[in-house]
Amino acid sequence: MTKRLQVFGSVLRSRPLADKIAITQRFLTKWLPLLVAGRIKPIIDRIFPFAQVANAHRYMEENRNFGKIILEV
Repeated sequence: MTKRLQVFGSVLRSRPLADKIAITQRFLTKWLPLLVAGRIKPIIDRIFPFAQVANAHRYMEENRNFGKIILEV
């Protein structure tokens, strides 16, 4: 089965405003409740203190992350 696995991505920038609104509404109704309930969780790679924002950016530019990079205030 893994040979048939596909990952798709998209951007919102080029979409019409009505599409952006519809996508946001679907996220709010379908995915946000699952996040709040803890049934799905984002993958967090690393947390950097805000004072190390340059290091965080460099880390991302070097494509070393797998998941989200968080800046902590």
